[in-house]
Amino acid sequence: MSGECERCGEHALDCDCANGNRTAWISVKDRLPETDQMVLFFDKENICYGEYEFYNPGDRWYDVDRSRWRIDVSHWMPLPDPPVDE
Repeated sequence: MSGECERCGEHALDCDCANGNRTAWISVKDRLPETDQMVLFFDKENICYGEYEFYNPGDRWYDVDRSRWRIDVSHWMPLPDPPVDE
């Protein structure tokens, strides 16, 4: 396995996804998601579902319906895989 993990963007050998831990929060100080990527994020009060958008002079985090943007986001994580019927 080499390169970046398709789920979280970390090096594939080091990411928590490869170890079966898909609930690892990623600090915004360490890395940001891709623009318009749907993620879970934490705004120091709530766990939210929405998307990140690079915006100069700052970053924006929107709720899923884009009705509200959040500030003070500290962590985010990729969405889990959807359930699979057996």
